[in-house]
Amino acid sequence: MSLRRRYSVLLVLALVLGLMWFGRALFRSNDAEHASEKVATIAAVENPPLESATPPAIVQPASVAAPVASNPTNVGMLRGRVIDAGTRQPVREFELEFFGSRDARAVNEIPGARKFNTKDGRFEWPDLPTRHWMLKASARGYQRFELDDLWIQEGVATAEIILPLRRGQALRGRVYDEKSGAGIAAAVITFRESNVGRYEGNFRERVRAETGKNGSFAFDGVPKGSIVLSVSASKYMAREIDVLVSEQTSPLQIALSAGGAITGYLTRADGRTPVVGHISVTTGGSSSSKPTSDAGEFSFERLPPGNYKVRGRTANQTAKLEFFLAKDERKDGVVIALSEGRTIRGVITGLSAADLRLVHVMLLPRDGSYTGSTNESPGASGAYEIHGVAPGEAQLIANVAGRRQISKTVQVPADADLTVDLAFPRGVRLSGNVTRGGKPVSRALLQPRPVLEQALHIEGAITSDRGEYLIEDLPKGDYYMLVDSYRSHTFEVSGDTVLDIDVPTTNFAGRTVEEGGNVPIVGVDVDLLPTTSEQARLLWRERSNHFGEFTFSGLEPGSYLLSAYKPGYEMHRERISHGATVGDMTIRLRPDQGVEIRMREAEGGQPIHKAVLRETIGDRPGTGFSFRLDENGVGHVPGALAGSTLTFDAGGYVPAVVRDWDGQPLDLQLEKQRKQ
Repeated sequence: MSLRRRYSVLLVLALVLGLMWFGRALFRSNDAEHASEKVATIAAVENPPLESATPPAIVQPASVAAPVASNPTNVGMLRGRVIDAGTRQPVREFELEFFGSRDARAVNEIPGARKFNTKDGRFEWPDLPTRHWMLKASARGYQRFELDDLWIQEGVATAEIILPLRRGQALRGRVYDEKSGAGIAAAVITFRESNVGRYEGNFRERVRAETGKNGSFAFDGVPKGSIVLSVSASKYMAREIDVLVSEQTSPLQIALSAGGAITGYLTRADGRTPVVGHISVTTGGSSSSKPTSDAGEFSFERLPPGNYKVRGRTANQTAKLEFFLAKDERKDGVVIALSEGRTIRGVITGLSAADLRLVHVMLLPRDGSYTGSTNESPGASGAYEIHGVAPGEAQLIANVAGRRQISKTVQVPADADLTVDLAFPRGVRLSGNVTRGGKPVSRALLQPRPVLEQALHIEGAITSDRGEYLIEDLPKGDYYMLVDSYRSHTFEVSGDTVLDIDVPTTNFAGRTVEEGGNVPIVGVDVDLLPTTSEQARLLWRERSNHFGEFTFSGLEPGSYLLSAYKPGYEMHRERISHGATVGDMTIRLRPDQGVEIRMREAEGGQPIHKAVLRETIGDRPGTGFSFRLDENGVGHVPGALAGSTLTFDAGGYVPAVVRDWDGQPLDLQLEKQRKQ
């Protein structure tokens, strides 16, 4: 993942870093999953005959007009070759498509798509506007290939790039109305691999299919293994279905229903007088909120089954109901009767007048639902108020435009208001230059991390084109600096400090491929865990790209535990000693589902569909990941974790801890979190 992209993600997440207080969301935060899922077994189709190689020659695309650039001098050329990743034979018919990458804002000359019919898989695409692009390559019977950050340089033809396409499987099915059995036309289906979150990556650009008049659909480039189908149609409840793509072809039959509904009124405490306010419904980790009508009415349609929390809120009052909504059940006429909520008020100090105008204060209850926030900035006085707060434990967070954030755990009483002052410590300036091998490192993300944990979060800075950086108001103390994968030595900040950082030129790199061949495995999470005590709490993670490649840049020499894992494959683990540039490490993974695990609610036995696993090796943190379970609450975890202590965490439940796991199947029953 590029430095800029990481920085963008961190900015978006800054407002909710207070949720880290719960210690739940390790590594990647995948999205809440709905119930009503099912597992199906899908077969492969027979691979078409291999194609023989042809003499090298550049073949122009047939019957395609050249793109028109707004500035003809500000263009470059792309050359390449599309091949089969397994056989290394050319793919003769394919399509290339360009999308704007991070620097392609306000671009009017998006090149779009072209179809190529070649003799040897080679292509040329001239007159491409100079900037960063995302390139997609697709061909019948193959999985789509994505190149996330392709730089086209002005007046230059790129060296020939090789685009290896992996064979895909055919996946067919039909979407129908559960009650009538009639096919549903114009339903939209997308797919992703099971270890990818619903909104992770370029989720808007995923491969999609649309059903025909009889509800049928077809894909021809689906990867083997566990995938998730997302199915949506007008007037129906959306579904996500876990599918195991194997060698046994079986068309899917996907039933959609109208789903459940919750409708009713927001009223005063008397239960009769309507009130205008906001209503939110929460199930699992998914939440939706909307204002009531002028008559206090609200309606939420197409809801999946599950345990629901329905909250009502006005400026000064609050109310909450909890109940279970069965499949396709309607709860009409629900009355949300408000009671007097509490008020949290206080003063924010330690910020400049300019920063006070940028402060946003919000409250996050222990269950993760949204309660309230300030409607206006504190202003010059720094005073804030949040009204209509429900009693219980919560996290109070003040965020300064994503740059600085401070949080405090509070217990809101049932019979009194609460005063909480938030003091941002006044700090000093940290500045300097970042170089790599003596050359400036531009657009690098710097993240100062305190040696001792503190309530204040500092977002950091991005270096200039000359490698310079400046961080304001950094509290005094001992820190280390993260520059991508590189971790600096500890340094002290006792006053205005100049710190120059030279990132080591050594890299640790490699690729992940299928056992017994050279087909790249895309989306493998490769973790490096330091074995030294100084770095015991750190973890570096990279994900293999569409070439199967991964790179840790600027990694300090040392001893590490390497873990490589993707669902559907056996986890690879080995201890490595890194001391010089490594560019040819190959990790071969063989298919393996792992060890079966079943997770259910302790009360009622309802299956759990999504969880996070955290590993502890002795007294040190290990790897971790989120994983999905099927409609029966059955999933799989890698057997390579045997001997470690495993913590299984699902939102709203008490974590289950398995000490010194023996590698045998697990049947876990999780208790619900106690209500506050």
